[in-house]
Amino acid sequence: MLEEEVERYKGFSARLKPLIVDTVQFIYKSMEQKKRILVEGSQRTMLDIEFGACLFVTSSNTSAGGICSGLGIPPSKVGDLIGFGKWEIKSVGHGYGTTTGHPDHRCGWLDIVALKYGCQINGFDSLNLTKLHVLSAVRTSRN
Repeated sequence: MLEEEVERYKGFSARLKPLIVDTVQFIYKSMEQKKRILVEGSQRTMLDIEFGACLFVTSSNTSAGGICSGLGIPPSKVGDLIGFGKWEIKSVGHGYGTTTGHPDHRCGWLDIVALKYGCQINGFDSLNLTKLHVLSAVRTSRN
C-alpha cells in the first residue's frame, strides 16, 4: 500500500517538475518581454500584517505592497492598481462562498472608512464597487 502511494506521488512529481521555476526570474523575463502581468490580491487591506486591524490579520502583506515583497516585482514596474469594494448584505446579497457555500466571514454595509483607508494604503488608480444591486433590494424590501 505504501509503495503504491509512493509511486503515485512520483507520477505527480514528474508532472509538476516542468512547472517549478524560479518565480523571480520568470517574472523578470516576462517583464523584459513586455508581457502583461496580472496580480490578484485575494485579501482585504484590513487583513494586511502591517496595516490591518491587529489580532485579525494574516501572516503576509495583502496590500499592494505585497506585489513587490511577495513577487519580487520592483515598485517602478507596478502599473495600474484597481481596487474593489462590495456591498454585501447576506439576506439579499447572497453573501455565501461560491465554492463552499459557507457564509462569508464578513457581511454588512460597505465600510466606507475602511475603503478610504484601503485607498490611502494602496493608491488605487481606479475603484470598482460590486454587488450594488443589493441596495435596490433593500430599498424595495423596506417599502
